[in-house]
Amino acid sequence: LLGGGVLSIRRMSTDAAASLTASHAQLSQRVAGAIDLLESLASLPEFYDPDLPPIDKVKKLDQLSPYFGYMMLCYVDSDIIVYSDGSEPASLASRDYMQRLFSTGQRQVTDSFAAGADGSTLNYTVAVPLLDEAGTITGCLFCAIYFDEVVQILDTSAGASGSEAALIGTQGQIMSSTAGLPYGDSILNVFQNGVLFGTTADQLEERLLAAQPGAFWSIREGSLYYTAYQRVENTGWDILCSVNFWT
Repeated sequence: LLGGGVLSIRRMSTDAAASLTASHAQLSQRVAGAIDLLESLASLPEFYDPDLPPIDKVKKLDQLSPYFGYMMLCYVDSDIIVYSDGSEPASLASRDYMQRLFSTGQRQVTDSFAAGADGSTLNYTVAVPLLDEAGTITGCLFCAIYFDEVVQILDTSAGASGSEAALIGTQGQIMSSTAGLPYGDSILNVFQNGVLFGTTADQLEERLLAAQPGAFWSIREGSLYYTAYQRVENTGWDILCSVNFWT
């Protein structure tokens, strides 16, 4: 029993690191692929030229969407109006990420939020600006990474080694979790209810905000856990992969 316990403790860190590596690689690749696609399209005059009819741009994007696995690949003009074929244009000016994009000219990768016609569909949005030859923002292109797709990535990469994975947003909120952690709750609340070794909840929050990777041991709900974490590239998200001793 003692030998098995020692071997399990050694294996916990290895399994957590392997799950983190797999989860981080797949999510980073998914986000980077969306950015590369949008920036490639944004470099074409047929999309950044404001004199071309919006509906022509929409039809081209609709033709491209199925080939790249997106159900939503959209064009937004300089007035932050999104266009779609067969539907009335709608304003996205109330979206914080759109305001940041048009004010800074920087691409945006959002936390998960409720979108869609029903206002209850969760997704992550990647948006890049459209710049003309003079460097003026003429609009933007954006696509959605669906919530269920991210959950599937975490399930596949973490489940292979029996780990628990959680994706944390820019405000420290839980966005996805294979362990059933409540959506929108602070990840710090999870650890504040337990005992952390070698760090504190405040120190962990500082490291997450600073995008510093790391790992720690903790006791939660009577079980020993080893947790490794890392920032997802091109985002403000963090992945935490935990291994339970008893598992």
